[in-house]
Amino acid sequence: MKRGEPHELRKAMARAPEARLLLLCARTTLDERQRQSLRDLCGTDLDWAIIDQLAARHGLFPLLHRHLGGLEPGAIPRSSRALLWARHETLCRRNRFMARELIDIVELLAREGIRVAPYKGPTLAVAAYGNLGLREFGDLDLLVRSKDALRIQGLLQARGYRPEYALTSELQQALVRSRRHYELPLRDETRALLVELHWRADPDVEAVPLRDDSWWRELDRIDLLGASVPMLKTDDLMLVLCLHGTKHAWASLGWLVDVAELARRQQELDWEAIAGTARRLGVARKLGVALTLCRDLLDVSFPPEALCTADDPVVRRVAAQISATLFEPMYRLPSAAHVVRRNVELLEGTSARTRYLMRALFTPGLGEWLRWQLPRRWHVLYVPLRLARLAEKYLLKRIPAAATPRTPPPPRHSTG
Repeated sequence: MKRGEPHELRKAMARAPEARLLLLCARTTLDERQRQSLRDLCGTDLDWAIIDQLAARHGLFPLLHRHLGGLEPGAIPRSSRALLWARHETLCRRNRFMARELIDIVELLAREGIRVAPYKGPTLAVAAYGNLGLREFGDLDLLVRSKDALRIQGLLQARGYRPEYALTSELQQALVRSRRHYELPLRDETRALLVELHWRADPDVEAVPLRDDSWWRELDRIDLLGASVPMLKTDDLMLVLCLHGTKHAWASLGWLVDVAELARRQQELDWEAIAGTARRLGVARKLGVALTLCRDLLDVSFPPEALCTADDPVVRRVAAQISATLFEPMYRLPSAAHVVRRNVELLEGTSARTRYLMRALFTPGLGEWLRWQLPRRWHVLYVPLRLARLAEKYLLKRIPAAATPRTPPPPRHSTG
């Protein structure tokens, strides 16, 4: 979207004061003009039930509490003020608990000689927001080497974690070797904790070189509750966040706030290097969508070298489509088919699109492994089984009911 052009969402917001309020609060600091705009909005006939619903979807309760809780008494309903305070107190306690768990896990793995790089979660809250209590997160994400993933799983099982997927040991090995899957979730039901081990930061490209020893030696460190914890270098973190949000169609405004606040707080970002890495990996459009949305929705100023694809018609179209759905009252997460179409649209070049589609179609994964747990000598059958499952899921359901068998199909897992 070109500078100066009216954004579709901004035009719609004239009729949606709740969306305008959320966008105003979707930042860590407000200037006096923005604070006055917030007061003016609170003086209108707002639907606080809608605000509560949208804030929950977008992970914005901490920032709403920061800005709305500081307004004069009577500016917002007492029930809303009490709800924001209660959520804030609960979130702060939970975030500190999860941060301490992260520190313990990192120290445990360090004693075993295993390198890990936490990203998102507590470290991102401190790096981008400067405050552990200003960001919502539900799990702990660790970048690891693929060769270490199953060993880490064994160590964390002693802390009460169990694999999220009930796979045989042979299929766990296949998961770690997979060209399509890149994470191993582990859950502690007793403490309601989820740890996700990632051996790629993005499923489609090598966004960070986890197999490079020098990359691990050059990790940054961040102070977390008095402990020094490794974290990604800010340039790497920025690209990873942009790819993560685009992969999920920016369903949460909170992910955009992550990018916006990291850009505002970390002034040393090398945008020329970030854009160059994105071009080399073929994901410049994905970066462009993220930065265009941050510029248009959250008023972030980026240097020209960062917005090198902002005028790309595909970037403008995708950003407008995402913007138009951010505040839909009946929003549904995008389907797997929609995600595939969007990724193809954002990829650059026929060869990149072909490789992506071939991998999406022919690489077996959880959908097949959970449904048919075959011994290793029969793993070759997973490719035709995958094609059969996809045909059942996306083609057979479109055949008129009279032409399909009357008996219901066997239960299926929802994994894409």
